[in-house]
Parts: sequence; structure tokens; C-alpha cells
Amino acid sequence: QVESNSYWFDLTSTAQTYPDIIEADGITAQELAAATKEDILAAAKLIDIDNVLQVRVLPEKYIDQ
Repeated sequence: QVESNSYWFDLTSTAQTYPDIIEADGITAQELAAATKEDILAAAKLIDIDNVLQVRVLPEKYIDQ
């Protein structure tokens, strides 16, 4: 389900290693590029701010810093 956090988490974590998964999942680069500010704001309203997990991915060389 596109409106769930788990959907987007799974998609973005997989896309890091397999970028083609985005288009295979039915989302094209053109659709992502066509997203407007209003689209992003509407999607943001679906986020439960009290149930957010922030993940930061860094290159291995920064792990010990």
C-alpha cells in the first residue's frame, strides 16, 4: 500500500542497492521528477509525526566519527 510507511521504507532501502526496483514497482523517474510541492505537502500530511523513524545512511568511513 503506497500510503504506508513500511511500503516506502522497503522501497527506499531496496532501491539503494537495486535502483531499478523503483520502475519495476510501477514508479517511473518521470513520475518522481513530476512531483510538485503540493504533492509532497499532501504526502507529508499522511505522516504520523509521533511515529516517525529517522534513518541516516553514511559511508562506512564515517562510522567511527
